[in-house]
Amino acid sequence: ENFGLVREMQRFSKADYEHAQKVSQISEKCARIVGADPYIAAAGGLYYRIGRMDGEPYVENGVALARINYLPKEIIEILKEYNGEKKLPSTVESAVVHIVDSVVAKFDVLDKSTLSSSWNQDIIVYQTLNENSSAGLYDKSGLGMNMYLKIRDYLIKEAKLL
Repeated sequence: ENFGLVREMQRFSKADYEHAQKVSQISEKCARIVGADPYIAAAGGLYYRIGRMDGEPYVENGVALARINYLPKEIIEILKEYNGEKKLPSTVESAVVHIVDSVVAKFDVLDKSTLSSSWNQDIIVYQTLNENSSAGLYDKSGLGMNMYLKIRDYLIKEAKLL
């Protein structure tokens, strides 16, 4: 939390910072489950949306902030693949971060009464993952079906998405 970029994130938006922390924590756990690098996934999740601090274009601004702050090339690659806007996820870690961010983002915008039942929460996870997967977002990432199912199961059964 003493790293300058993290402090900037906290000052920019409490909601974005809390989102980033949640994505980081869940991405780390998902990466461990599928045998990917949990540290890269956690850092990628934390910094995934930093481009929002400087506004559009998010991808370019996020990459620029990452470079200015000397983040590792693996994290910069994940930022280049933000939301699959310019480039699809190319590693398992990037796919994990994308999956987790897209699910957490849906939970962030829905009201608590909609999410009050576990059935509704499960449907949101299934729907989000199915939309992303059927769009081919993870086809070049190396994320196998077994990994995908393990992540989905963790998001449904154990992850604290609220």
